[in-house]
Amino acid sequence: MDQTCLCVTIDADFSYLLQRYAARSGLRAIQVKGYAELSQVARETHPAVIFLEVDLVSNQNLACALRTLKEDSFTQDTPVVLISWVSEQETTAVEGVDFYLRKPVMYADFLGALASTGVSFRIQNVDLLDKKEVS
Repeated sequence: MDQTCLCVTIDADFSYLLQRYAARSGLRAIQVKGYAELSQVARETHPAVIFLEVDLVSNQNLACALRTLKEDSFTQDTPVVLISWVSEQETTAVEGVDFYLRKPVMYADFLGALASTGVSFRIQNVDLLDKKEVS
């Protein structure tokens, strides 16, 4: 896989879902533990896209992380997808977001976000990854 997506998530189950969606789309997902390390990991990995799951759009840490990404010449052009239960109208004040996904996020929504942000993908059959080897 030649493209990476960074994922900052709140919920471990949602993190797993994004990783599966990414793998099925030919992307390698890297989980980032929080906003504090996002900029550094983005500089190191040069991701094709960043997915940010948020519960409160008014979060100051989110605003600071987005500002840092968009002011850094290495990451300013990296598309950022915001994922939340909050309606899109409530997120219009968030600067630095290129696309918005409202939960629940289906695979078609994930692909739509990639397409809308200009990230190329290729759908792969990953059903074999779900099977456990029996020894």
